[in-house]
Amino acid sequence: MSIIYKVGIGHNVAEIDLVTIVPQPTCKGIRATRRTQSASGRVVDEGLHTYYEWNVMQGVAAWNSVLALFDMDSPFVLAMTLTSEVTVIVRNQLWLPVRVNAIAVLPRIGEDAEWSNYRPRNLMMLLKHIQTAT
Repeated sequence: MSIIYKVGIGHNVAEIDLVTIVPQPTCKGIRATRRTQSASGRVVDEGLHTYYEWNVMQGVAAWNSVLALFDMDSPFVLAMTLTSEVTVIVRNQLWLPVRVNAIAVLPRIGEDAEWSNYRPRNLMMLLKHIQTAT
């Protein structure tokens, strides 16, 4: 099933108000940093997160337009928080598209993004603290 990844600035943004991400990233789905089992036998996933990934951008302007969709092109984000509250469409544990709230983290140059052949490549944006949107 094909999925169209979208984003909105802030939490609990209605799906109709989400903006399609261009260029489209790939996403392997929601992951957990830790899985624990309670005494009752119930399994609990903690630290839900995922990544939006792009192999290559057509240039710096394309990457900056993606950052703007996540509200990460402002001086405040770059100087202070390096994060932004967003509502996004991602794949859940069943590979189905779901709308969730997350905190997007600005990629670290050299670790989450690299520059090669005059273009940004291998870009990864962490989406952490995933919670169901209302």
